[in-house]
This record gives sequence, structure tokens and C-alpha cells, in this order.
Amino acid sequence: VEQRRLDAEIDGARANVEAAAEIDSFIDERIAALSVVAEDPQFLAADSAARSERLSQLVGDQILCAYLLDSTGTVVASAGVPETAKVNSAPFWTAVSAGKTYYGDCEISGITGKPSLIIAAPTKSDAGSFTGAVVQEISADQDESMVLTLTTESGRTLLVFTSAWIESTWDDLPDDEDD
Repeated sequence: VEQRRLDAEIDGARANVEAAAEIDSFIDERIAALSVVAEDPQFLAADSAARSERLSQLVGDQILCAYLLDSTGTVVASAGVPETAKVNSAPFWTAVSAGKTYYGDCEISGITGKPSLIIAAPTKSDAGSFTGAVVQEISADQDESMVLTLTTESGRTLLVFTSAWIESTWDDLPDDEDD
């Protein structure tokens, strides 16, 4: 019995390592794709409709939305969210305005209301000055039954609370007797 328990723990640890590697690889791919767009002078020079069309190519099953912010943090092109959306850029603005790519912790998106990881890449003028950021929100609500805490090879720590887990945990909480 003890050996089976240990084997199950080892299998679980292997599965977590594999899941972390897959997530890490996926995030690296998204950062690379986002950086290509952020550094594309044709994208940056295009009109809003053309930029929104290009951003729509970044949105898919696991990508909730993508948007372009100008240097004031205003949405100027988007896919998956209205251009009138109010974006809380505070978590990533310091990094992107300093010319760094940003990836954040799992949080509830202020735009979509869903668990997501935000990645952002700075945009620059031909002269190299900061002009804004291209942002993607990656869905963190993929697994319907668990909470994940993963540290990836690159050192990212991911804590994912799925909506199904939150709902089941909420249902399991004892009733407040004061109600």
C-alpha cells in the first residue's frame, strides 16, 4: 500500500513537471508571437482596422483577447474586446515602458472577468522611443477540476484557480449560521 502511494505521488509529480513544461513552452511561444507583432513596422503604421485584424490572428481557444495600447495606455486596436474597454495597465506598464516584455501571475481579467495570464510587449517608434504595448490575455481556466501551482523551468510560478474548482469549493463551504 505504501509503495502504491509513493508511486502515485511520483506519477503526480511527473505530471506536474510535464504540465509546467507545456505551459512554459506555450507562454514562450505566445511571447515570441507577440514580440513579432510589436516589432513589425507595418503593423504599427497600419490603421486601426488593419491592426485589429492582425491582433485577431493572435486570439484563439486559449487566448481570450489581444489589444494595442498607445503611450497613454488607451486601447487603439483590439481583438476579443471592444476598443472602448478600460484596461488596468498598471501591472505591466512599468515593465513595457522600460522596454521589457512582461508576463504576469494568474489573475481575474478586468476586461473578460476570467482567470488569465497577461503578457505584454512594448512597441517602439523607428527612433526607438516607447509608443505603447501589444497585450494578450491567456486563459488560465483550462482544467475544469483543479488548482495548479506550478513553477516552470524559466522560474515562472503559476497559481491557477479554475472556475470549476472555485464553484465546487464554494459549494463545500459550511453555511454561515448568522444568516
